[in-house]
Amino acid sequence: MRSTNRKLIFLDIDGTLLMKGEYIPASAKEALKLAKANGHEIFIATGRSRSAIPKQVAELGFAGMITSAGAYVEYAGQPIAHQPMNRDRLERLNHYLLRHQAAVLYEANDNIYVTAETFEEFRRYMLKKGFDIDQAGRGFRDRFALVKEISEVPYVNKIVYFNADRSVEDLQKKWQDVFIIVPNSVTEDLYSGEISEGGMHKAAGIATLLNYLSAGREEVIALGDGWNDLEMIQYAHVGVAMGNSADILKEAADLVTGDILQDGVWQAFDQLRLLASGG
Repeated sequence: MRSTNRKLIFLDIDGTLLMKGEYIPASAKEALKLAKANGHEIFIATGRSRSAIPKQVAELGFAGMITSAGAYVEYAGQPIAHQPMNRDRLERLNHYLLRHQAAVLYEANDNIYVTAETFEEFRRYMLKKGFDIDQAGRGFRDRFALVKEISEVPYVNKIVYFNADRSVEDLQKKWQDVFIIVPNSVTEDLYSGEISEGGMHKAAGIATLLNYLSAGREEVIALGDGWNDLEMIQYAHVGVAMGNSADILKEAADLVTGDILQDGVWQAFDQLRLLASGG
């Protein structure tokens, strides 16, 4: 039987840190270790694809993961839910994005699919933003698979796009009844975003996992710092915003700590008594 003190902790792994190859700070690793020793279960909750999670992060011993902003859910190494985007809607969206000059990346569990032309545009764009994807992380570039067109992609969990000639707000107005569209969590500019199927977000992934585990929302603690963390921060019994979060996330959170490089994870775990034995 599950201990009444056990918590299910959902942690967003900051995409910007991973792009820079900085990964999780030592204080956060120690916090994860102590919390697990106290019987709490810790999960990755990320907008990135399953394949984009670095080995060094996965090896920290998470109980499970929610990836592509809720489209894929895994527990104890086994998939428990997978909901790709509707193909017809996806193709209409893709046509619209390409018509508006966007560089489009298609996330699946095994790869991030992209055309050769788009990949080079994406590489140049990220370099201008200060990210050298040839040097970022370990094996980051190897997570991309080249295709000629979207018909070659077996399924898509989520779309990431860059440098469109329409703002994120414009896309939200046009597609709000069909898709969830938020600013890109890495570049956070006005013309780059992340797109999920309507109703698909990290909170939906958490709800699926709770149902699988026969657990309740009162057990949930969520930590995040990006636009795609808003629903899970609102859904969690305790929502924690990192210090570098957007104001809307801080306003929704129950607790605000330092950012991940300023021991924010440790601070949150400590304040929530997850590190002390019996906490």
